[in-house]
Amino acid sequence: MGKYDVSNTERQIMEYLWDRNTTVQTGELLSEFNSRGKNWKAQTLNTLLIRLAEMGLIQRQRGKVTPAYSRQEYNRRVATDILERSYQGKLKNFIAALTGGSQIDDALYAELKEMIEGK
Repeated sequence: MGKYDVSNTERQIMEYLWDRNTTVQTGELLSEFNSRGKNWKAQTLNTLLIRLAEMGLIQRQRGKVTPAYSRQEYNRRVATDILERSYQGKLKNFIAALTGGSQIDDALYAELKEMIEGK
């Protein structure tokens, strides 16, 4: 399991926080997800928020919740974690796995080269 693996429900909470792009009251979170049919008690939400805080994904203070990272930064960290765990931290190993060890076509080669050169 990766450092940033979250459950579907935890991911929904993070998506809501990222979409709001501001500090959110826990009461607002509880109301929002109950309106989506979750029927959570405050303790259920608290347990989920504790897990997210332990992973370092949110900051909590006096009933307020803020994402610790933007959605883009989170995705970058997840990708880096996968690369480290599964491909010895080497992008070439990932690309080899992605292509099944076969040759990459000219279009993909050009796209990768452009990315590497920072264009």
